[in-house]
Amino acid sequence: MILSRKGFDSTYGGCPSPILPYGTMVSMPIPGTSMDCKYSDISFPGGGTYLDAWDSLIPRGKKAMNCHLDPDIRTGIRKVPENWKPAFGQCDQAQTHLKNNNVKPGDLFLFFGWFRQTEYVDGYLKYVKGAPDINVIYGYLQVGEIVDGEAVKKFWWHPHSHNKSKNNTIYVASPSLVIDEIDTGLPGSGTLLFSENLVLTAAGQTHSRWKLIDVLKDKNIKLTYHPDKSHCIREGYFQSTARGQEFVFDESGTVTRWAKDIIINNIEDNVMNCNFDRLMEQHCWILDILPKRVPAENAEKYTDLEKIFLHTEELERKFFNVLMKLRCYYNFKVVLPDGKKIDDISADVLKELVGHRYIQILVDEALIVSDPDDMYMSLFNPSDEMLEIIKTIGDSEGICVWKSSGE
Repeated sequence: MILSRKGFDSTYGGCPSPILPYGTMVSMPIPGTSMDCKYSDISFPGGGTYLDAWDSLIPRGKKAMNCHLDPDIRTGIRKVPENWKPAFGQCDQAQTHLKNNNVKPGDLFLFFGWFRQTEYVDGYLKYVKGAPDINVIYGYLQVGEIVDGEAVKKFWWHPHSHNKSKNNTIYVASPSLVIDEIDTGLPGSGTLLFSENLVLTAAGQTHSRWKLIDVLKDKNIKLTYHPDKSHCIREGYFQSTARGQEFVFDESGTVTRWAKDIIINNIEDNVMNCNFDRLMEQHCWILDILPKRVPAENAEKYTDLEKIFLHTEELERKFFNVLMKLRCYYNFKVVLPDGKKIDDISADVLKELVGHRYIQILVDEALIVSDPDDMYMSLFNPSDEMLEIIKTIGDSEGICVWKSSGE
């Protein structure tokens, strides 16, 4: 797994990449050559173009017209050819470093950059006063194909297709994200929504002083440009080196799980919705006050039962207790009908929602759907371990867990 430093250019004002109020992170590309696309040709997620964003954030700063859009992983922001593929380019010493560390198809890039929070004031994008400069992971790309030499020219829309530097190479994204030989159903590259677990910078520190997360604290997990990680671990932070653009981790189950959780829990809205659709196509389990489906001929009796239990504090309490106990083992990402997402939801907010709002809860690689007009919750794609935990919790709360036939 490779941490790749991309997303700002200090020679043009040191503009950090803005984080929009609704959580979208936009990595501002560095200036490019006349052969590259223009800032004004790229749509900014908050409205207008990337050039408009520059003008709004730094109205008196020097501007470049063309940009080096790399990594090129965000979809829907400019016109692209039909055969466009997400890709990332590298050359010179940085590419030599990747080659010497045997980066190959299947390896995963996590892109991070220098970010600062923004907000809209009277229709203009502005930096939030006092917001810190922080390093944040904002995207990923799993290598599907490595292209070099004359072959890079077939990716003419990518800035490295006409790059004349030494070792010029393009890393093309895989069709889908495969981890531990399992297809996650997510695309091979994408951008992430801001959340605290994407922030590398330790609270109150300069952006190069990182949080002491497990993959950095573990001295047995090697990280290039940090030959002795024990020298980098200080009081409350990990001192990252300024050298290099790519930091390559040794293969490790800890690193893989960390990267997987980062992507699955923070991927952008449109992809996440696709992921929900994919999960809903999986086998469904029912969390119910009844032990199995009621026969069709007894539908009226079921209606009588609904009159007694539906929309009652007793039923809400049962489901809330099940979710609160499950929350002790897994992180929740809650999605409301209006698309709002709540990471690491609090007990108070969860209590306000259960039994009152339709909610989708992404739990690891499973999905729980709670509808206030149903006397049950639906569970899609649980792991064997999760299913066992839910059944045990259900027993303690008087909730039965049974597999739906889909009829």
